[in-house]
Amino acid sequence: MPTGAASSVGLVTIRPVAAAAPLTPLLTGPRIAGSVLAVFAAAAVIGVDTTAGSRIVALLAAEGSGVPNGVRLPLSTLDRPFAGVHPGAPVTVGARDIVTGTEHYRLARTWRTAVPVIRPCRRALAVLADRLIDAEIGVPQPRVRALEAGLTTGEPRAAVRGLVGLGRGLTPGGDDVLAGTMVGLRAVGRTVLLQQVRRAVGADVADRTTAISVDLLRLAATGQAGLESLAVLGAIHAAQRSSCGSGRLDALTAAIDKLLAIGHTSGADLATGLLIGLRTGAPDRPLPAADPAVAVEAAATQAAAQVAALGQVLR
Repeated sequence: MPTGAASSVGLVTIRPVAAAAPLTPLLTGPRIAGSVLAVFAAAAVIGVDTTAGSRIVALLAAEGSGVPNGVRLPLSTLDRPFAGVHPGAPVTVGARDIVTGTEHYRLARTWRTAVPVIRPCRRALAVLADRLIDAEIGVPQPRVRALEAGLTTGEPRAAVRGLVGLGRGLTPGGDDVLAGTMVGLRAVGRTVLLQQVRRAVGADVADRTTAISVDLLRLAATGQAGLESLAVLGAIHAAQRSSCGSGRLDALTAAIDKLLAIGHTSGADLATGLLIGLRTGAPDRPLPAADPAVAVEAAATQAAAQVAALGQVLR
């Protein structure tokens, strides 16, 4: 049977899915119980308590953003994939399966989420800044400026603490800005500042923001990002390699616009943080050789192609 083909056991159809790489230990480990936290047209959010802490699994329709804790279904919102899923419903995760009350999904493949190390050129960063000028963000601009100032002086704690949980929605804007900032810092090798931001987010983060934000902040701190952010980093890297030629900058603009299209302000908040992180300057020191984020060339091309590839594999 092909990898992407659906199979049936009794009257239940088992649908193949693709998952973000950080979910591999959870999805391939022993079966454990979880529950549905929230349901939307393009996503259903599952919470699972593990020995390593609480984890989030975001089931995604084709239209859902490529979050680093996501599982992509071979269905679009037109198929109403979450019509039978309700908050509080029990879910079983593990042994390569995700089983809700109405659906059975099986892991078929994974996609990479590791942040690459890049050297952004000024023109590329200017393009990102220009696309953000008219973008609505979910936090007050003074809070954003305070974060950038704190990173510049090496004292970001107060600004970071002021952003955690700030805003509305499933992922408050302040959290998205911080996640984007950590991804940007990782991409330019500012490991010392990255760890300062991570520590400032604090051990009490679960008391200050939503469960999914806690998980996304954890992933950003460990060098994992969503597909749309990775596509922007890949386009910036490609622009730098071509001396920021206009053709490459056009591709960068397209990648930025896809990032900005996420949610009401989530994409703009992520992009705002990404810009802050990327323009902090030279790296403190090289990243460890074992770090998976050093595969720049693979990351530069994979993010733009992965959404289409996932759709083909899972049909």
